Amino acid sequence: MESNIKSSLSGRGDEFRVYLDPKSHLPAQTEILEDDPLEGDSSYLLRYADWRKVDQIVMPSSLRYELNGRALQEEQIKSVQNNALRSSPIRLMSRRRFDPSNT
Repeated sequence: MESNIKSSLSGRGDEFRVYLDPKSHLPAQTEILEDDPLEGDSSYLLRYADWRKVDQIVMPSSLRYELNGRALQEEQIKSVQNNALRSSPIRLMSRRRFDPSNT
């Protein structure tokens, strides 16, 4: 994926990088670099995809979480209600791939 760094922030030993898609200028991914107690120096990555406009707000409907290049979880957001009552949750369809017994 070709993307450009938009912002890089550091604090408490962690570094956050936000990458933008050069065509749409929307976030393509966020990377967090930190010293994980179990994994050591680690890269947590959240990839955004399938951006959709919902009530004038553009948001990703596909999220993929990775740790050091390994897929942890993928989420497909099926529906969203902005400014909804608290009893109306966002509906997620998640495909979990992380198996702690494999670590």
